[in-house]
Amino acid sequence: MGPLEIAFRKPFTLAFALLIASANVARANVGETYGFGSQSSALAGATAAWGYGGFATYSNPAMVVRTGEKRLLISYSLLSMFPKFLPIESVVTEAPYVSGAQAPVTTSVDNQYRTTWAQTLALSYRFLPNFYKMTFGFQVTLPVDSVAYLDTGETFVPEYVLYRSRTQRPQALAALSADLGKGLSAGLGAHLGFSLTSRGTIYLKNTSPQSSTMRFTSSLVPRLAPYFGIGWTNSPENPRDLAAGSASLGLVVRFPVTSPNTMALRSGVQIVSSDLTFNFTARSALFYDPLIVELGGSIQIIPLVRVFAQVDFQGWNAFSQPALKIEDAIFTDNCPTGTICGLDFQGTKLPTFSTRNILLPKAGVELTPSDKLSIRFGAAYRPSIFSALPTEAGNYLDPDKIMLNAGTGIRFKSFLGFDTPCDVDFHIAYHHLIPRTVQKTAGDEAGNVASAKIGAPRYVMGGAIFGGGLSVNLAF
Repeated sequence: MGPLEIAFRKPFTLAFALLIASANVARANVGETYGFGSQSSALAGATAAWGYGGFATYSNPAMVVRTGEKRLLISYSLLSMFPKFLPIESVVTEAPYVSGAQAPVTTSVDNQYRTTWAQTLALSYRFLPNFYKMTFGFQVTLPVDSVAYLDTGETFVPEYVLYRSRTQRPQALAALSADLGKGLSAGLGAHLGFSLTSRGTIYLKNTSPQSSTMRFTSSLVPRLAPYFGIGWTNSPENPRDLAAGSASLGLVVRFPVTSPNTMALRSGVQIVSSDLTFNFTARSALFYDPLIVELGGSIQIIPLVRVFAQVDFQGWNAFSQPALKIEDAIFTDNCPTGTICGLDFQGTKLPTFSTRNILLPKAGVELTPSDKLSIRFGAAYRPSIFSALPTEAGNYLDPDKIMLNAGTGIRFKSFLGFDTPCDVDFHIAYHHLIPRTVQKTAGDEAGNVASAKIGAPRYVMGGAIFGGGLSVNLAF
């Protein structure tokens, strides 16, 4: 299935971003995959206990309340990540089981995926300073070159299923945070998701001067995915406390959400004096985000060095694949008496995959040689969500990944002459996708030993994702 693209182009304005966020955004995974803000990204996302600033709305809603002496924080970030997968050449890409080919066709796989260009605007505002320091956080992310890009990807051809379009969509989050005293805080947030329903009607005529017709309708219905967090710090009045022994803890729970897609098609064809009509419904999960539990902590070893550690649990055992599944195929014909039109349709037989829950260890260190400069390093390991290589039918790929990040931050006491502290952060990132060889078993997907499966005879999956970004944080 080809991509469905909503191409509302630049320039973006805040009002437009808020309109999109409230109307039809999907929960994205830019944060889970690459991080929001260069500070968090440079620390490999180990910031469930250190998510201060506007981007705390995502990293831990409990930390939104930690605005320091200021009541309003505004943050903006720009991120760019380039995927580069290993070439997959001389493998079966077409076969009678899934295409019109009469025999297996061997070619190369197109694995040129889109670059992730994402911009994020975030803010936090302490609107009730005398009532538990109640603080509101809001964050919206938009791709730079389009509002959304939706693509179900390939069903049988080798497909890096988590990298096709999961980071090519908008995201909106809102959170409330409260200071419970003694360094303890709590926050509740919500992701906005959607369900997409489409209907198409087409009638084709082959006689002149009659006209063929087609109609397409689609609707987006918002869906809500809650998440919550708790946090603790022994420096509640100074989020940037660099004194030795300053420490923090954080816990975040994000509930799973699926963005389903339903497409109903009614098609008719007039051939001479016969009318052929077939109807079907196709369903898929455009995006699936699992249950995520994040537990992290940080401690200032000495005034120069702060270390971060975190482990994330991701529940992928209920993964819903994005491929469209054709079901309820109904064919009717109005052929002349005594003739048979002879059309029949098979529903989609999606390949099965064994997914698993995974643990992601993360670690980071921040060096602060002065009150104006910070240097950061981070590393993380993310195992594959699949428990076995796709040696049978289907070729969904998700290699184990090692993430190595670094960055720096510069702090200014004023911004454009105003008494407004300003942080400018930069980071670079390199994600190594560990190579693995996929050896397909003999025979095709239907069990015909004389044929071959899509992806046969073998290929190597892996590659790299690299890039970086910058962010600006203002305190008012």
